[in-house]
Amino acid sequence: MSDTSINQIIQYGTAAARGAYVPAPPSGIKTLYIWYETDNTPATWIWDGSAWVQINASGGSGINQLTGDVTAGPGVGSQAATIGNDKVTTVKILDANVTLAKLANIATDSLIGRDTAGSGVPENITLNSSLSMTGSGALQRAALTGDATASAGSNAVTIPGLALVDDGNSGTTKTIDFLSLKVGRHELTLTGNVTLTLDNPVDGGVYVLLIHTGAGSFTVTWPASVLWPSGVAPVITTTASKTDLVTLIYDSSVTKFYGSFNQNY
Repeated sequence: MSDTSINQIIQYGTAAARGAYVPAPPSGIKTLYIWYETDNTPATWIWDGSAWVQINASGGSGINQLTGDVTAGPGVGSQAATIGNDKVTTVKILDANVTLAKLANIATDSLIGRDTAGSGVPENITLNSSLSMTGSGALQRAALTGDATASAGSNAVTIPGLALVDDGNSGTTKTIDFLSLKVGRHELTLTGNVTLTLDNPVDGGVYVLLIHTGAGSFTVTWPASVLWPSGVAPVITTTASKTDLVTLIYDSSVTKFYGSFNQNY
């Protein structure tokens, strides 16, 4: 390889001096211009025919400048690198791996995050499990199921314990479950002489029991935890197709119900 086909010109100086120097190779001679920058050590540049391009940077080669959507340059291997919408990527900046994310195209009434287990692309999350977002952007209660129910976007909540719970036919033994988070209103139809069990009361709970007499002449045996006025339990109305109303208030300090009754409706 002859000197007439390739010449190497190595220069050095400050960044300002490099910026002011525009190589002008002689006609017909292919020349490689290399500049060693003395005020940014180590920094080496080559002339690409129209501009200086850095070929190394302090700490090692690689991307050393990022703008916009991760447009990189100058530097060895440096080139435009744009992250797509809603993507996560890893780029190498100098000698360090850096994870970058771009969020875009966010759906109306949603949040950006991860609803799916694991890592990966961010997702639009509509809060449909316990909350929902309305068009105005306000967070409101979504439809609830179980003991508490509500319409989507509504603040009104219905607790089934406030409704009348039908415990069906009595048979000869029956458990009335008041449930720990409800104020119970129950009804029961007598189909035999029944012994009652009262479960899951809460302190101060008020429980109402409508006893339908059915065919009539049936008796009710109450648990010992129920206290009655003058210690006398009601004698259930013996006439068929009537209703007796029993009200119970529970006091946890003595683990007792205080009972009262109205009859023969």
